[in-house]
Amino acid sequence: MRTEGIGIQDDFFDLGGQSMTAVGLVARLRALFNINLEIALLFERPTIAGLSEAIDMLVITNQSTSPSSGAREEFNL
Repeated sequence: MRTEGIGIQDDFFDLGGQSMTAVGLVARLRALFNINLEIALLFERPTIAGLSEAIDMLVITNQSTSPSSGAREEFNL
């Protein structure tokens, strides 16, 4: 198993990742980015590059759908 010089296009599972380490990785990413990341996404996008794109979209979606922090935008109809 190669672990030195890992690049963003290297596959998590080709590097020795398995379902138990995938569970831990997904849990850490959920906490770090405060997103609802499904483990299936890691199987669909097993590279850093692929996960990064998916996480970006989840973060953007989470920000646009999460309740605001009490700030309101007022406008005239």
